[in-house]
Amino acid sequence: MSPLVDKDLPKVPSLTIVLPATYPALSPICDMSNYQDSTPFIEEVGRLLSEQLSKRVPMCSLSTLLDDWELSVLRAMSKLLNTEED
Repeated sequence: MSPLVDKDLPKVPSLTIVLPATYPALSPICDMSNYQDSTPFIEEVGRLLSEQLSKRVPMCSLSTLLDDWELSVLRAMSKLLNTEED
């Protein structure tokens, strides 16, 4: 089973993405409001995603943004699971 749908792990809020009318000439816009003022885990996902997106060149595709989101969720889950084991 994929760790993104594991019933034993925290739920992750949806990611709101807006595709500009001129996409792919302009990058997708990611609304991070679901990742603020929440649980420490969700805030960590948001922090990791913001960090990942800030490293990108100005242009990125929708699939790149989604890959970054998935990586951020997995990294936050790994950090959470490692913390629980200590």
